[in-house]
Amino acid sequence: FSHLSYPLGRRCSLSTMGPKRKPRHKRTSAAKDRGTACDAGPTYTKMDFMGRATLITESSTNRSIPGIVLIFDTPLPLHELQAILEDRLIKSNIKYRSVVEGSESWRELPPSQLRVANHIQVHELPENATYSDLSFALGALTSRPLPTDRPLWEAILLPRYRTGSVVLVRQHHCLADGASIVLTIRALSDA
Repeated sequence: FSHLSYPLGRRCSLSTMGPKRKPRHKRTSAAKDRGTACDAGPTYTKMDFMGRATLITESSTNRSIPGIVLIFDTPLPLHELQAILEDRLIKSNIKYRSVVEGSESWRELPPSQLRVANHIQVHELPENATYSDLSFALGALTSRPLPTDRPLWEAILLPRYRTGSVVLVRQHHCLADGASIVLTIRALSDA
């Protein structure tokens, strides 16, 4: 994958941005005097071609949000799911802690703005739910859009299914393609 990470403090020229593009950061008065943007700022990561393509081509009837379904034999408590997501997704991959800026790049959120609990929902299945009940619930849950004011992923815990729990992890296709989704599954499931 061709991801380019750079802190804006190191990107010091605005001359190549062209007249129609707005700078994505504030410039200090000293930088304004020099015509450069050399102040410290948030970290941006350039999105790869496929990530941009999935954002541009997405519509309300064609969402680019693949889901990962994990079925556990034993119950998974909410606090444990939160700890797993923090340790295995948030800390290891900048995309899971970044918001989309336009259709070209990611902006990493400072730790104070990222709340893993905001990405977790709990959905109760009926008592003694069947596989059909689970399939129906998963279908309804996967068709919803993701909020765009935070990183484009969510986890939905279905705490009671048979003897265990089910977790649906939804992530926008711009976060991960097929190979990356396999890595996400392995990270979450100890596979």
